[in-house]
Amino acid sequence: MGAGWHIGERRLPARAQRGAGKGVRDRSGAQGANGQGGPARPRRRSDHRRRAGRRLPRRRRRPLYQRPDDHRRRRPLHDIVKDSPVDNAPFAPGSVSIRIYLHDGLPAPEIVRYELAQAKRAVEVGFDGVMMGEHHGGFPGYIPNTIQTAGWMLNAMPHGWVAPAPVLLPLKPWALIAEEIAWLSAAFPGRVGFGAGTGSWQADFDIMELSKDDYIETYHRSLGLIAKALRGEAEGEFAKDWAIMHCRQAPVPLVTASATPRGVRAAAANGAGILFESMTAPERLRELAGKYRDAGGTGPIILIRRVWMGEGTFGRQDKQMGVYRGYGSDTTSQYWQGNQLINGDADEVAERLAEAAREVGADAINLRVQVPGVQPDEMMDQIERLGPMVAKLKGMWPWKT
Repeated sequence: MGAGWHIGERRLPARAQRGAGKGVRDRSGAQGANGQGGPARPRRRSDHRRRAGRRLPRRRRRPLYQRPDDHRRRRPLHDIVKDSPVDNAPFAPGSVSIRIYLHDGLPAPEIVRYELAQAKRAVEVGFDGVMMGEHHGGFPGYIPNTIQTAGWMLNAMPHGWVAPAPVLLPLKPWALIAEEIAWLSAAFPGRVGFGAGTGSWQADFDIMELSKDDYIETYHRSLGLIAKALRGEAEGEFAKDWAIMHCRQAPVPLVTASATPRGVRAAAANGAGILFESMTAPERLRELAGKYRDAGGTGPIILIRRVWMGEGTFGRQDKQMGVYRGYGSDTTSQYWQGNQLINGDADEVAERLAEAAREVGADAINLRVQVPGVQPDEMMDQIERLGPMVAKLKGMWPWKT
C-alpha cells in the first residue's frame, strides 16, 4: 500500500478523491469537518439491475435482451426460431394426429387457453401432430384463424407438428396464404404442414364479402400456385420472398381435403397428399385413393376418423352430421354413411382404426374427438385415455398388410 494508508482504512473512489476539499458529499451524504467526504459506502448494484428480470416502472422499462443478467452482461435475444426435436415429419406414413376444435360459448381467452393446453398434452401422450379446420362467424367448433393458431400451438408444444388443414383457399389471396405458411415453417423448421380445402358454407363467403361463384375454379388455381410456392418454385416478384426461397431446401408438406375424382387428380398433379373426411363410406374412399394413385399421386393418404374412449357419444355426433348435411354439396354428401364413430377400450379402438386404414389404403390417421357439446374437461380426459391406444395403433403399423 502507498504511504498514508493503513490496514482497516477504506480507499475513496476516484471521483470522491477528485472532489476532496471542495465540499463534495460522498454517497452516504456525510461530510467531514474539513469539507472532505467521509468513508465511502461500498458500491452496490442499483435496484433496477438486481431486479432486471422483473417488471420495471414504465419510464425505465427496456426489452429483456437489453437488461443485464446477474453477471452484468446483456441477455441474449429470445430464441424465436424453435429447433425442437422432430420425431416425424408432418403427415408421415404411420403417424397418428389429432384434430383440435373450439369449445363454443366460452370467453375468447379461455378458448385459446384450452386449445393450446390440448395441443400440448396431445403430443405429450404420444400423438405426432395436430390439425384444425377453418370456418368463420362462430361456426360450431371451427377455428377462423388456423394459421395464426398453428403458431401459438407450435410455441406451446414441446415437440410435434401442426397443420392448418384444411385452410379454405377461395377466402384469401393465395400469395398471402403461401407467405404465412412459409414464414411459419421458417420459424418452426420441420414442424409445419398445410392442408387446402374449398369450403362450401355460404356464410364464410358472405363474411369475407366474396361471391361463391366459381369458387371451385378459384380453389384449383390457388392450389397450383401455393403448391409451387411451398416447393420454392414461385415466379416473378413473389419468388424473391426469403421464406418462399427457403422452401427450395425445406418444402412444406401439403395435403388437400378432397372427396371427388377431380379433387384427387388435382392433388396428384400438384404433388400433394390427400386428407379424407370422416363421413364418407370406406368403399368410396378406397375408390378415390385408387384414382389418386392412378393419376401419379405419391403423397400420403390420411384418414380422418371419429373416436371416443369408452361408451360412445352418438347423440352429439349425429347432431354434428346434421350440421354438415345442411350445407354440404350433393356431389359428396351422396356418399356419406351413417355415424361411423369408433368407441371402446384401447385395444378395440386401435384394432378398428387399423382396419379402417387398411380398408381405405391410408398411410396415416387423423382422429377427431370433439364435437359441439363436449366440455373441456371431457376433451382433456379423452386425450389422456387415447395415449395408450395411440401407442398400440402405432405398434400395428403398417396397417395395409
